[in-house]
Amino acid sequence: LVEANRERDRAVHVVQEFFNNFDFMVWPTSTGLPFEAEATEEGITEDWTPIEITPALQIPALSVPVGKTSDGMPCGVQLIGPKRSDLGLIRIARMLEPEIGFVGQQPDPYAS
Repeated sequence: LVEANRERDRAVHVVQEFFNNFDFMVWPTSTGLPFEAEATEEGITEDWTPIEITPALQIPALSVPVGKTSDGMPCGVQLIGPKRSDLGLIRIARMLEPEIGFVGQQPDPYAS
């Protein structure tokens, strides 16, 4: 546990250094294509690191839809900022909404 905390502290330092030069970062919300809600654990080959790392680093992140796959499944990116940049990330997402074209759209929870 002590070593894990040291590793996390090193990662936090690297991220803080990144944000000394950049206002925010963007990365995929997932490492694979979206899967159906009925998918079983054996059928999911997802690496959850992109969405698990931000809480561990204690930095804010939010997901933004950016498109759909050829079969209509949603895809997105995460906007990530330095500590206490929550409001700035929300403002960036609000600016992106009209450009992306998802303003006011709601996903169909029953779509297959």
